[in-house]
Amino acid sequence: MNFLFSNKLKLSECFKRYFVWVEADGLLSKNSVNKYKEVSQRLVILLEDIDVRKIDGHTITNLKQQLNNKQLSASRKNHHLVVLKNLLKYLAEEE
Repeated sequence: MNFLFSNKLKLSECFKRYFVWVEADGLLSKNSVNKYKEVSQRLVILLEDIDVRKIDGHTITNLKQQLNNKQLSASRKNHHLVVLKNLLKYLAEEE
């Protein structure tokens, strides 16, 4: 596989395209976009900038365990999952 193609599928690169799309379509307020970006940066670290094709049920379970270990509020943990879900939905529908 070509390096540029594989890089395009890294979580961080997918989030970059997602935010361009979200901001272009005005789907979220500026404040919400900033919060999503903050969460997305944490997700990239927690998931080690994984190739998005490798995200599966095991990945999500592992992410939930990591979030639980950080003793975040239920709302904050859910926000991480919502941001990831919205990215994956965007990739499935738009790309």
